[in-house]
Amino acid sequence: MTTRNPSSSSDSTCPPDRPTGPHSYSTSPQTTAASQPFRDANTSPVSQAKNPPTRPSRYVGKRRRQQIRAELLERDRAVLAGLLEHRFQTSRQIAQFHFADHANVATSERVARRALARLEREQLIRAVDGRRVGGLTAGSAISTWHLTGAGYRVLTGRSDRYRRHDPTTRFLKHTLAIADAHLIVLAVARNMHATADVAIEGAASRNYPGLGGERQQLQPDLAAVIRGQDTEGVFEDRWFIEVDLGTESIPTLVAKCEAYETYRRSGLEQADTGGSFPLVLWIFDSERAASRVLALTGRVHRLGRLDPLLFRFATAESLQQTLSTGGAL
Repeated sequence: MTTRNPSSSSDSTCPPDRPTGPHSYSTSPQTTAASQPFRDANTSPVSQAKNPPTRPSRYVGKRRRQQIRAELLERDRAVLAGLLEHRFQTSRQIAQFHFADHANVATSERVARRALARLEREQLIRAVDGRRVGGLTAGSAISTWHLTGAGYRVLTGRSDRYRRHDPTTRFLKHTLAIADAHLIVLAVARNMHATADVAIEGAASRNYPGLGGERQQLQPDLAAVIRGQDTEGVFEDRWFIEVDLGTESIPTLVAKCEAYETYRRSGLEQADTGGSFPLVLWIFDSERAASRVLALTGRVHRLGRLDPLLFRFATAESLQQTLSTGGAL
């Protein structure tokens, strides 16, 4: 629930090394393109007499990683941290997350490309293949990046293996759409002269007892808190955000709504937030977005076990308006 809206209710494979934890909000940086992939250097080469090692020509050894870590610019470190958090980001998204303080978009993207090229040369990041994928703001045909094993070790100082499986196109589209939603939350907060704390997937997860007492986990795509002040005083808008790209059935979305209702009734979130429960915002971005909004809205209202005031529904075009009003009906 958002405290600005008293009428609201109050009551994928991924790398195992990503940081997780309930209520682990991370304050994201303020907001406001192609490269050739190369062989990753995730593990030390093994010299074998009969089987020549397949190590890249510039393996990033421990000594070199220590040197890079000591020389790493703060903004470069933020880029690596963003890739660890989101797993995949486009050049455009990285420019908006970390280089938006320049005079215009073109300058931001140009400076970002230079920084990405430098990080790629050091084998800290790598571009995925040339698949053209979309996002809430579209235009994501430029390079999409992920962290390498060397980049993970330079960033964290840890020596454990960083595993990253090649993503399916469906998974990649959803991951990039989540990053777009993150950027929109930050943009809305900036326009409202407010601050935004955003947690992504695993870091946004909540554990709660199911109807039979069994342990359940709720994992929103994003959990966001926007804090600020307007003509009515200080406000705090809390959101659980789900991004739908039209790949799941409506019954699957209804089941997710029921999980939110069960979690709300547990009272665990309210105990941690002083009595308020976040609104659940569904973002629909597909050719059938309008019809899916109507379908899910209708099901939520017809099911007596769901509180319609708990849920909000938006398309990519109406998302900023929904966030700006705190979900007011």
